[in-house]
Amino acid sequence: MDKRGFTLVEMLIGLMFLSTLTTLVIGILNVMHHVSISETTQTEIFKRQFQQFINRNHLKTCTKELLTFNEFEVLYHNARLVKRPGYEILLENVTEGSFRCSPLTLMFSIEGEAHELSFKIP
Repeated sequence: MDKRGFTLVEMLIGLMFLSTLTTLVIGILNVMHHVSISETTQTEIFKRQFQQFINRNHLKTCTKELLTFNEFEVLYHNARLVKRPGYEILLENVTEGSFRCSPLTLMFSIEGEAHELSFKIP
């Protein structure tokens, strides 16, 4: 017997598969369209991370240019806020910055936008 083409059952199974797949894709796209994802800025992420860093490390000294902790120091260097020893970059594109010690406040500008973040010292 010469078999060319598809049987009716094979065609119906294929159409059922395509209709199920289409329904799932349309449902997923609909959910993606209605869900809003808030944009988190570099400054918001930095604030959370730095507050955790302060909670875990004891602040020894604070000057306008430098924060010294038990094993680390935080300073502005080459348009970055960095943690030493090593060179862990905490915040990039900082055009200017300084520290105020009571309460602990970081004042800096990123791409012309001024920021002032206050932190609680445990």
